[in-house]
Amino acid sequence: MIVLFSIFSPLCINIFSFHKIVVGWVPHTDTLHSLIRDYRESKRIPLNMENREMLRLANDYDLLTVMQKVEVFSEALDRTTGKGNDLYEVLWTKSTNSEEWLDRRTKFTRSLAVMSMVGYVLGLGDRHPSNLMLDQVSGRILHIDFGDCFEGEKIITFEKSKKLNSSTCDFTPSFVLI
Repeated sequence: MIVLFSIFSPLCINIFSFHKIVVGWVPHTDTLHSLIRDYRESKRIPLNMENREMLRLANDYDLLTVMQKVEVFSEALDRTTGKGNDLYEVLWTKSTNSEEWLDRRTKFTRSLAVMSMVGYVLGLGDRHPSNLMLDQVSGRILHIDFGDCFEGEKIITFEKSKKLNSSTCDFTPSFVLI
């Protein structure tokens, strides 16, 4: 058994065996939220611009069907500055040349896809731009803040049969190898 404590950014869980987890510092990382916020502040673009536009387009947004929400969101993106390309711009402006940008974009895309699938399989909730970090050197995505999964300080055991529910978060050997 191990005891996990709340994980604060920019910290990462490194799994060395099925019985030990080490929490470590990850250099050159920022949350997606802070990167977008800093980019928008430098361009004098309001952080919640799309949200305000969506509410102007549909006062009753919460009552809309999923398809209607997608249509309102798409229209709001079309009507706002930047068209939702903030991360694209951040990756571009932080790259020294187009080759580096392409490499970072590829690693960003692949790591986001893998981490999204792993997060879905593990049942990770509370995923939002403040819980996703970007390694600014490689472009890879990193999940942080597993408080919903581990509930702060919690004892976790590694058994052969694993079940995920709202009060536990267990890793199987196949998840550890990803």
